[in-house]
Amino acid sequence: MSQGRGSARKRHAIKQRLSAEQKQCFLCLEPLDFEISDWRDPLFVVIDEYIPVSKGGDPLDIANCNLAHNRCNGRKGGRILPRGAFAKDRARAAGEKPKTSRKWL
Repeated sequence: MSQGRGSARKRHAIKQRLSAEQKQCFLCLEPLDFEISDWRDPLFVVIDEYIPVSKGGDPLDIANCNLAHNRCNGRKGGRILPRGAFAKDRARAAGEKPKTSRKWL
């Protein structure tokens, strides 16, 4: 038996419920654009499981689901990552210095 994500109807209901609550990508903290309808677009909004299905996560448990960009979800793969895991990369690319616990000389 193939390992699927569950009922498409239930997954759609989860995505709609989350879209009312979440306006940022769980992984990069960038705004989500719900107008994008092409699933091949890197900024298309997808459901990301915090605990991946490959590691025993439930794809139909809303507590395990978050919204993410298609590219961020693909980059995450089967890992368990915290909220904003890719936000640091964005700051580094913009030339920002990392925040430290105190002022260094």
